[in-house]
Amino acid sequence: MLRKVLLSLAAIVVAVGLAVGASLLTPARKPPAQTVDLVRATKLTCVGAGRVLVLGDADISAAPLGEPLAAGTRGPLDATIDAPTIVSANSLIVGGVLTSSPVAGYTPCTAPMPSGVFQVADPASTELVLSNPDANEAAVDLTLMGPDGEITAVGSRGIAIAPGVTRTIALSVLAPEGPVGVAYTTSQGRVSVLARSVPGRTVPSISARPAAEQSIIGGIPPSAQGVQLLLSNPSEDRLDVSVVAFGATSTYEPAPAADLTLPPLSVLAVDLGTSLAGEASGLRIDASQPIGATVLVGPAGAQNALSPGEAAESLGVLAVDVETVQVTNPGVAPVTATLTVGDLTMQVSVPAGTTVSVPAATSGVAAVTVASDTPVLADAVSADGKVVFPLAPTVEDASVAGVVVADPSLR
Repeated sequence: MLRKVLLSLAAIVVAVGLAVGASLLTPARKPPAQTVDLVRATKLTCVGAGRVLVLGDADISAAPLGEPLAAGTRGPLDATIDAPTIVSANSLIVGGVLTSSPVAGYTPCTAPMPSGVFQVADPASTELVLSNPDANEAAVDLTLMGPDGEITAVGSRGIAIAPGVTRTIALSVLAPEGPVGVAYTTSQGRVSVLARSVPGRTVPSISARPAAEQSIIGGIPPSAQGVQLLLSNPSEDRLDVSVVAFGATSTYEPAPAADLTLPPLSVLAVDLGTSLAGEASGLRIDASQPIGATVLVGPAGAQNALSPGEAAESLGVLAVDVETVQVTNPGVAPVTATLTVGDLTMQVSVPAGTTVSVPAATSGVAAVTVASDTPVLADAVSADGKVVFPLAPTVEDASVAGVVVADPSLR
């Protein structure tokens, strides 16, 4: 009995000693965490037959959709394509396709997305091009919106697109009359979606964009004819929409766009008529929930489609035969921007809430860049106003840049 008591006491003493000793040990110093910048990789899908123009100073690779990317060449890139093409670089690049027929225009290349929205005026003349540049299958659901609400269409759900494959769908089969808004979502994978003219017709190409509570569309040229604003509401709620124009001297509300309401799952066409006073202009569209917006410029058969842009401090595009550059300042303070078109550089002052059109005639291919201290929008416009090259951000937003913190203590 005594022996058991002594053994128990000894065990307790040993345990206490171990605990005290452990508490006196100096912990090993933890290595400091390291911040690692991720390599920025841009992969864009360019659809259409024409001239692909890509601005960037890194090595740019290009290959038809579904084929391996070859070794890149130093940018910028100016090449001819006749099928959906992937362009890629390990830095931020800006690309688009310049077409001459059936309608002259410029369509930005886009990154694949799990959802997007766009609007077309004439679905009977339009086909959808759905491209899957990824290594996994994509499944796409389309929601079609008409002036009176959602359009139920057979074949608009569960559209399967194999990796590296493009599918073309006649929009006239799903919605024969316009205008129509189209929202897409993927239950798996990502796609790039383009609306373009069917053979023998002349409608502008429009790339799908994310729906947004606020959209800013620039590039409406002076003396533009037939300016029409298309809006779509992919939500289940009725939404009030406000529209303001950034004109040559002030910000104002175009009369035809006053007091707009969008019913659920509907599309609305607003003819702006002469309300923009023939000035170079931009539009800001606001709603309480994300909506889609497109501006059509020009007479039927020769329209150009303008999509929402992204205001930034550093913008650029590779353009051809530029006549003017329009800079829109959506802010509340004046901006002085540095505009470069090829070898031409100038300072441009843009009052708050206005659009300035700057003569910058250049023949041939030229890099067009704008740098400012606060975000602006900019668009390069051809001499006849039929081709608009929207400038896009050329510097990564620091708030969303890919940075990870590596913990060296983890193995």
